[in-house]
Amino acid sequence: MVAKILPTYTVTRDGLAEMSVKAVESAFLSGKLKGLGFDPNVIELTAFPKEKRMLFNKCADEVMSYTFLCEGQMTSFSKFEYFHLFNESARKIADISKTTGGFDQIARTQDIPDLKMLYEKIESPLRRVPAIRGKRSSIKFRE
Repeated sequence: MVAKILPTYTVTRDGLAEMSVKAVESAFLSGKLKGLGFDPNVIELTAFPKEKRMLFNKCADEVMSYTFLCEGQMTSFSKFEYFHLFNESARKIADISKTTGGFDQIARTQDIPDLKMLYEKIESPLRRVPAIRGKRSSIKFRE
């Protein structure tokens, strides 16, 4: 039976557990775990009571599991127990898309061309680069 089951299991890469613990320690020290009751201004990392230590270990275990799943491209974000660990990153990603949308609106208002679309329309665009770089205005621009 072991011979049949063993090939289906995967061993985690070396250092994954240590990386997960360091990530949770870093999150604690930066105050990102306040939602779980870990405030670095109130308690030190080495002075957790047993219940807090168990929760801290569970956080590290969840980070390790999530990292392992991500590395294997097997993840979904269906477990929201530790969502607040990733909440700030998710918010930053959402803010980036808002910024991009704002730039698109400014670009349309100011008639700034869409360079990606232009690049696709130009036939062999890199063939003209040496000629353009040799122009007096291009040289002056680079100075």
